Amino acid sequence: MIPGDKVCGCCGKPAREWIRGLWGRCQQHAMRNPCAIEGCRRTTPTLGRVSDSAWLCGDHWRRFVPPRSRMRRTYHAHFRRAKRHGWTDESAAKYWRFWSTLIAVARRRAVEGRVDQKAIAELFGWEVGGDV
Repeated sequence: MIPGDKVCGCCGKPAREWIRGLWGRCQQHAMRNPCAIEGCRRTTPTLGRVSDSAWLCGDHWRRFVPPRSRMRRTYHAHFRRAKRHGWTDESAAKYWRFWSTLIAVARRRAVEGRVDQKAIAELFGWEVGGDV
């Protein structure tokens, strides 16, 4: 595949169908959103919001937004307020601002946990293979 090719945001295959001209999806994933963590292949139905950062799969949700954490308590607080007072434009804007912060933190935590095998091999003078 040539760099710059249009690929599916869910599986990485060449995308033949484009939704709203922004999010590339192949035919199989036309109305699906991928997990927000890069490299995860899990998807969910779009439910009206087509985005690459609108959803975290269960494994990444538990790993990066653990139970009883401050982020999870804040997430639930938005929905408690909405249940009591209803969603307003202001509360929805606050929620989506919080959600983008939550996704940014989760993505940062996902990258921090990765080990660069190629750099380690070069450091020790080991032969670097194609799959390292």
